[in-house]
Amino acid sequence: MFKSRYERKFIFQFEQVELLLSWLNSYSTPHRLEHSGIYPCKSIYFDTPQLDFFNDHINGERSHTKLRVRSYEDCTTFLEVKIKTLDKSFKRRNFLKNYKNIPTEIKGTDDSLFGEMCREISVGKLIQTCLVVFDRDPYEFNFQGEKIRLTLDRNIFASAPGQKRMKRFLPTALSVVELKCDEIEPLSAFQKLLNIFKVQEATYSKYCEGMKAIL
Repeated sequence: MFKSRYERKFIFQFEQVELLLSWLNSYSTPHRLEHSGIYPCKSIYFDTPQLDFFNDHINGERSHTKLRVRSYEDCTTFLEVKIKTLDKSFKRRNFLKNYKNIPTEIKGTDDSLFGEMCREISVGKLIQTCLVVFDRDPYEFNFQGEKIRLTLDRNIFASAPGQKRMKRFLPTALSVVELKCDEIEPLSAFQKLLNIFKVQEATYSKYCEGMKAIL
């Protein structure tokens, strides 16, 4: 089953991040998620040989799809399908023991779209196109009675399949700040408060920016 949520992204200067966290204390003390604090993430993205997912996104299609294998510091790995519309995201994930054997591990899934993508990987209709690695610092806080998840992503690099050399595609001084919530009202209200930092909402995609860096 796909889980839906609302998401907003911003690009912050590094020094603005500490100000943001300090400012949040006046509303609700943000606490770090996960016991390890900042942790590394790795995403292996899949696309068609013609890069349909990539092109749909950069061409501004109302709905676009991402397919990735996401791994965390403790080696926990998931296959994730994410469908983004104008104002909402829908995500489905399945735990993987071995990402190289995706079709076998996910067979029997009750989601036809998810199962079809797995089959397309097995026959080469979907291929690995980009590896993205980054550091994530996750927080959660309450705002207007709702929990909002805030993630800070920095040190973002990409490489093409089979290439060891990584290319940094977000300057060291910048962080991707993402807000995620099940309801739109608190997220929209909080977004207005962010105007004090003079930052604009960004349509930022690690996959697309990574692909631009390596193409």
